Amino acid sequence: MSSIGGFALPERGPKVGFPEDHLYQVLDKLVVASLAADETGKIVFANGRCENLFGYGKGELNGQSIEIIVPPALRHRHRDGFARYIKEPSRIEVAPRPTLKGLHRSGKEFLIDLRATSIVTDEGPRFFGTVRDVTNIRNIEDTLGAALAQLEKRAAEADASARSRAEQIDLFVTHVPTAVAVLDRSLNFITVSNRWLESYGMAMADVIGKNLYELFPGLPERWRAVHRRCLAGETLSEEEDPYHHPDGTTDWVRWAVYPWHANDGQVGGIIMFTEVITARKRAEQRLRDLNLELESRVLDRTAALAQAKAEAEAASAMKSWFITAAGHDLRQPLQASRAYLTALAHKLGSGEFREIAAKVDGSLAVMSDILDVLLDVGQLDNGTIKAEETDFRLYDLVHRVMASCQPQAAIKDLYIRCEGQDCAVRSDPAFLERILTNLVANAVRYTEHGGVTIGCDRSGDLVRIWVRDTGIGIPGDSLDRVFEDFVQLGNAARERHKGLGIGLSIARRIADLLGHRLSVSSIVGQGSTFTIELPAGNSAIPSADPAPLPAAAVSNGAPISVLLVDDDPNVSDSMAMVFEVEGMDVKVAASGAEALAVVEAGFAPAVIVSDYRLPDIDGFEVIRRIREHAGRDLPAFLLTGDLAVSSDTRPGSCTVLHKPFDIDALSGMIRRAGA
Repeated sequence: MSSIGGFALPERGPKVGFPEDHLYQVLDKLVVASLAADETGKIVFANGRCENLFGYGKGELNGQSIEIIVPPALRHRHRDGFARYIKEPSRIEVAPRPTLKGLHRSGKEFLIDLRATSIVTDEGPRFFGTVRDVTNIRNIEDTLGAALAQLEKRAAEADASARSRAEQIDLFVTHVPTAVAVLDRSLNFITVSNRWLESYGMAMADVIGKNLYELFPGLPERWRAVHRRCLAGETLSEEEDPYHHPDGTTDWVRWAVYPWHANDGQVGGIIMFTEVITARKRAEQRLRDLNLELESRVLDRTAALAQAKAEAEAASAMKSWFITAAGHDLRQPLQASRAYLTALAHKLGSGEFREIAAKVDGSLAVMSDILDVLLDVGQLDNGTIKAEETDFRLYDLVHRVMASCQPQAAIKDLYIRCEGQDCAVRSDPAFLERILTNLVANAVRYTEHGGVTIGCDRSGDLVRIWVRDTGIGIPGDSLDRVFEDFVQLGNAARERHKGLGIGLSIARRIADLLGHRLSVSSIVGQGSTFTIELPAGNSAIPSADPAPLPAAAVSNGAPISVLLVDDDPNVSDSMAMVFEVEGMDVKVAASGAEALAVVEAGFAPAVIVSDYRLPDIDGFEVIRRIREHAGRDLPAFLLTGDLAVSSDTRPGSCTVLHKPFDIDALSGMIRRAGA
């Protein structure tokens, strides 16, 4: 047994001077946070890594209670445990898995792994501990417990009074949970930790007293230069350093070397900390490879999704084109057929053949209704039409709805009237008009006596529009069903003159599209009230005065002159035939340019009837140019199969009729407008 600086060391080969105060010097050089406390729980030493871990400056922890690094909620447990330790000193192993918390100077708590032991020194009991932040690192070295257990066993077996400080240092270095080696100036091993032996696959007897280069003859010159610089007093480290073995394999090592000083102040040797990080490096490379593979898969998937999106958009565009084309092309022949039948019925007068024509027209009307409904539902469900909200007042819109439904109401001797305020609202005028038209038409269909009232009032930021009838009413358990497709209450026989049972469904679809709330209340036998709630519009929009009909030519008993513009020869021919039977003077044009030529040639129409889709310009523009040529607002009717087109689509007043429409009802409106 020999001693270095007053510390006794076991006989393990050649010894060199190792000063007494180098116990803390070893602690200070450890690559893990380490501290020592006395029996009162006062910190007597904390290395730099420990100070950094808990957010303190150099020396600020010395003299502080160890509770300064313990969260308040855990301090009572710490005090109880430490008191037991003082009463009966023994090994302490705290939190073998990352469940213990430490307290940063900032107040932040974090998970730590604390490994501790007690050693009786000449100065008295000492509490040594190593601390690791394991918030993001769960792979904690599980050999610490065994190492501390061996330390306790060896400490108990030895005579405490005879154990030297050098033995304590030797035990600490041996069992510290990291790879540590202490070498003398000749780079012979004085002692190494168990972790060092595990890392390099060696036994203690094969290492102590052996030269570093004898055990590792293949160390590169750059590492030998590091050792020389450390012996000259430098401290050096490297986070990732490759080591190529003679067999061609490569390990990655993280290392740090520190000089230690003898009693005479000279460098007595070096303390070396090493960690083989090859497994971590391989895991990082595997992670990078997986990321590259994932990025490749994401790119492939993104490309596939882009292709699928393009195909879906192409299919949607084709569907939109079909619905738009069908809205015009499929309605045209039906409109022409009904017009021909109307003209035929007028020419036949009364009798059996006229009744047959009326029945054929009724069948075509049912077919037209079915087609109209299917195309409208297709447009709404496919998103072909989009809402365009604006602020406007309801007066003109309500009166257009009343005018369009008046012919059907007149047949049943029902009134249609309005009451309440002329409210300003924010909505899509065309869509809102379609909702109200469907509600009023439905009310007329199921009302036999009395009539229908359209009303409006405002409450705060909401406007309520209601359609109230004096019809048959709806049972309470069927109120929600009336908005479903093809539901008709009180029409079990599916009589076609009572509609298809989808008008309210379309109204609900449009209301949902606009974000308006559509509801119904009813009393059986007394009638129903349908209510739309929608945002109020800009109240600064001026209220509309009752608008007189546009000025018409004075007929003086002469036939009403009508300019009919439609590019479908069957439609224009059949409608002209009906108008002529009604005693009107009709001129037909197949395009906007042809219509203007007819007017410029001297024809002065009292009323304009134009299709919306024409080969050159649309119907709105035709009406505008003819009015401009005539110098006044001629009464005008625009015919279209497009649900999104209304009188609000373009500036300038005109009545919009959606195909298929009742040709007799149109004739009546023309007579009233041109009178």
